Amino acid sequence: MLRRTLLSHAAHALKITLLAALILGVNPPTPVHATETIPYKVVPGDNLTSIVERFSTSLLAIHGANNLKSQTLFPGQVLLIPILSGTIHTVTRGETLMALANIYGSTMEAIMEANFLTRSTIVNGMRLAIPIAASSPPAAAPEPPAAVAQPAASGGLAAPTAAEPVAQAVIIQPDQLAKVETPQTAREKLAATNGLYIVQPLDAINQIAAKFNLPPYVLRRFNKLGNNSTLRPGQKLKIPAPLGIPYLVQPGESFAGLALRSGTNILSIMSLNGMTIPLLMERSEIALPPACLPAGVTADPGSRGFGWPTTYSSRSGNGYSNRHRGYDVTAPYNTPVYASKGGIVALAQWTEWGFGNTIVLDHAKGWQTLYAHLDSIAVSCGQTVAKGDLLGISGSTGNSTGPHLHFEIMQRETHVDPADYLTGG
Repeated sequence: MLRRTLLSHAAHALKITLLAALILGVNPPTPVHATETIPYKVVPGDNLTSIVERFSTSLLAIHGANNLKSQTLFPGQVLLIPILSGTIHTVTRGETLMALANIYGSTMEAIMEANFLTRSTIVNGMRLAIPIAASSPPAAAPEPPAAVAQPAASGGLAAPTAAEPVAQAVIIQPDQLAKVETPQTAREKLAATNGLYIVQPLDAINQIAAKFNLPPYVLRRFNKLGNNSTLRPGQKLKIPAPLGIPYLVQPGESFAGLALRSGTNILSIMSLNGMTIPLLMERSEIALPPACLPAGVTADPGSRGFGWPTTYSSRSGNGYSNRHRGYDVTAPYNTPVYASKGGIVALAQWTEWGFGNTIVLDHAKGWQTLYAHLDSIAVSCGQTVAKGDLLGISGSTGNSTGPHLHFEIMQRETHVDPADYLTGG
């Protein structure tokens, strides 16, 4: 208890020091890199959200420092808490890592290293540590105070000198958050314009896409816009329908609990939202897939082990790695794709984050498989399939350079290498 109290006081003192430095207009202390950590023993009632707030750190930094595979904590578990100084920035829709680096006078590499990021993609709701704080907050700087004349030593007035600028904090009240437009309210406004968005002055594709929680390339493709197309005020854009049900992640919510309550599984949520790791950011907006898994129904595995999902039984392209959580199976155009194991169809639809036509099966005991880049889908949501049943036809839909089958296996919240489960893989 004493150790916990001391750690809490240390984190609180750090925040007070930084705040005092900001108000007094002096340089803050040398930033402490996120690789500096302090140990903390989890107590009953703890969750990652409360620990993040207590130590003024970030969820990503804790996951990276401890190589966590899930958000579940156990009393007595020892975590390494990265101590972050400088600025903690909460990502909003449409922001990019490059833009944040420019705003705060940092670099993309420094921000990625401080937050244990393995890729430059950031999403709405992330809390990021900025290792090199800017001399002023990212908001527009106030006008400098008027010059003040100082009395001269021999009488009269000396030359005017500018007053020291004082940093001003911008505080957002809780009731203001309700007024922020969400993708759901933005879509409701489309009813007045027959489902079309009217481009406003200074609008950009990325900003409009973020407003409706869409990838920018989807908006371009839907409106036949090239990468260098210029928008004009008054131009009308068609907004595609959402591919899932908008959902705001609640504090302390676990991935497994959300999937169970929503009638789906973890791999389906991940594929629909372009996630590579099962990480939920509180108060971030995600899309939930249709409820394809009936409550209380467990898929019968049908047979032991996993089978090759195509008749080619070989790899074509990338194998499994931390950056590629799947296995590219040889599958020329029009190759039948089969269920690797018996289960229930948890997802069978187009996804916009690179996989194209995608199928996810839910198996017994937390096992899940994914089949992506399909040309066509032959099963439907909630359908029960046996090992070897036809799922669809291979293709090259989504972000794909040629025909193949992207195949994934997940056990609860952890991806595994399919080569370890396929004979001869």
